[in-house]
Amino acid sequence: MPEHTQKPYNLLREQWLPVQRKSGKEEFIAPHEITSQLEDDPIITIRTPRPDLDAAALQFLIALLQTTIAPEDGDQWHDLHETPPSPATLHAAFETIIGAFNLNGDGPRFMQPMEDIGGSVCPITDLWINSPGDNTRKKNSDFFIKRTEEPMSPAAAALSLFSMQTNAYGGGPGYRTSVRGGGPLTTLVLGDTLWDTLWNNVLLAEEVGGKASGVDAAIFPWCGPTRQSNAKKGGVDTRPEDVHLLQVYWSMPWLIKLQENPYTDLGQCGLYTTHLARYQTFEKSNYGTNYIGRWKHPLTPYRYQTKSKQLEFISQKGSSRSLRYSNWPSLSCRQSKHNEEEAKGEVIAANVGHFYLRQSELSHGERKPFQMFVFGYEMDNAKTLQWNQGKVPIWIFDDKEAHELFINHAQSLIDTAARYEDIFYHSARKLLGGKVTGKDAKGNATWDLKGDNVPDRSSSIVQGPMQALWDDTESRYYDTLSTLKALLDADEDPSQETILEIYLTWRTYLRDIITSYFDALAPSDLAHAQDVRAATFARKELQRQSNPRGKSWGKYTTV
Repeated sequence: MPEHTQKPYNLLREQWLPVQRKSGKEEFIAPHEITSQLEDDPIITIRTPRPDLDAAALQFLIALLQTTIAPEDGDQWHDLHETPPSPATLHAAFETIIGAFNLNGDGPRFMQPMEDIGGSVCPITDLWINSPGDNTRKKNSDFFIKRTEEPMSPAAAALSLFSMQTNAYGGGPGYRTSVRGGGPLTTLVLGDTLWDTLWNNVLLAEEVGGKASGVDAAIFPWCGPTRQSNAKKGGVDTRPEDVHLLQVYWSMPWLIKLQENPYTDLGQCGLYTTHLARYQTFEKSNYGTNYIGRWKHPLTPYRYQTKSKQLEFISQKGSSRSLRYSNWPSLSCRQSKHNEEEAKGEVIAANVGHFYLRQSELSHGERKPFQMFVFGYEMDNAKTLQWNQGKVPIWIFDDKEAHELFINHAQSLIDTAARYEDIFYHSARKLLGGKVTGKDAKGNATWDLKGDNVPDRSSSIVQGPMQALWDDTESRYYDTLSTLKALLDADEDPSQETILEIYLTWRTYLRDIITSYFDALAPSDLAHAQDVRAATFARKELQRQSNPRGKSWGKYTTV
């Protein structure tokens, strides 16, 4: 049989990215076509069958633009935002790194090591992070996320591979996490078109060490010998100073090699039914690149802390709690600065901070709220819990002091909600298992809360309403922030009476919410309650403590 030869599948030339245009038309495009038909029918979004792959495609394109055409200064950023480059211009820019993006062939292969890795063979769908792992399959315990071994087309395999390397989790000894840890949270500023969304999240070239001038293994690690991390075989760790900063977008923590089936007809792709499959398995091994040190991925917010006199950055993770509005300031506007007196703090993602700066340079006037897309996998080590995503508003301020005041109010409203959650919790404990033992000097009930029926915070009977509080009040929270934004735009120093009214409205709303939760827990007929007196006193205390004008609220209670 003659030797089989096949043209390399190149991710910068093939039409492999699924998109949707403003008209609703869906099609596959090559990366340089993201600005096609901007005037008549622009591309609005990525459209794959999986939300995690939508997110991966957005990050791939942002990385590509950052690597090849990052602006030199703010003026250039604004110019390209208003007048996007043509597909021909993008094509020419992408051609400079074309050799790094072959998915197959004899040379460097996209996100796959050059060396033989001698690893285990896995079904191609194991590239999806929520697929059951080896141990789960061995135990036959994949009850909720079923195994699948459908083959993939090159388009599906490429995006799945990028998603795995970008979100890599600790999959056992020597399986390294991504450059921002396992299950990182990502925050992207959205725009009206796909180009707007992508460019909103591109930094100046100087912020990531410049641009690629060609195929560089310091940027694209698969284009040179792997920096393997097995210390017993002379492996090394990888810090930011060891490679180019742009590698943060193209990290390769896992050793993965796609196994192509050029002779076999595998039928339809399991992800894109209009495509023919070419991949059914891949090979994986441990001790890929181990990213340590002060890496900061530009698309992820971080918390920082000082440990052993060293400043450490810890990426925020994609848990459901991260998407609650209680975390909104740390995702969208809070920018703590480290100093000797402050051992920990938070920094928003670099792309969000850059977007604030670029927008504040534009002409002043009425500003619409922008939306931020927040997403990530919630992981428990190698176990996938769920994919989380959501959209939250962000606002741009012309005045720095007004922005700081807005942030303070945003946090104060969150603190108020947390306090109402606490009021509900303590009242529910008294309702469900407490015993009234007497009264104190002020006439308030004293309680015995040591019984077996008294729930703690982990009890589902109180945990459910406490979690629901944040979901049920989210839209009102952002509406309240919108009111505050309009107020601060109209008056940089609004009256205390006006601010008080906003706070009283918020507290009254929260009081009504937790009262409804309490009443739902209470027996419909208190005459049949285990302790009628306890139930009655518990509700009275809830009403007293949740009084929107109660003196215990301190600031913004009275004028």
